[in-house]
Amino acid sequence: MLHKEVEAARFGRPRESSARKAKRQGAASVSSGTTAYENRIRPGADGAGLVSRYIPKAIKRAVWYRDRAQCAFVSASGQRCVERDFLELHHVHPYALKGPATVANIALRCRTHNAYEAEMVFGARRIPPASG
Repeated sequence: MLHKEVEAARFGRPRESSARKAKRQGAASVSSGTTAYENRIRPGADGAGLVSRYIPKAIKRAVWYRDRAQCAFVSASGQRCVERDFLELHHVHPYALKGPATVANIALRCRTHNAYEAEMVFGARRIPPASG
């Protein structure tokens, strides 16, 4: 029971779509065709419509079930990481390079493998020397 409560807190409960809700209530059509996710889209400085970092709970939930609550990193030898703690959502095509927040582009990674893949894409983090 505790597991279900933690899962609900992390991923939310599945919501009824606007169209289904309107149909259930007997409305002929939905007044606004936008979803809560689309309302969070903010144009970037260049006006290209950069999407916020927000990942809808439905996508988090789908990724969690698809990856079976385990790190989805697979090594070159074909071994999958067995870590189930400290999992993070990883953008396969990085958000910084305009990767979308979709089920196909998000995967679960343990903290170590998420940092490793970020280092492979962006290079090692450089911490500036302390001035003093």
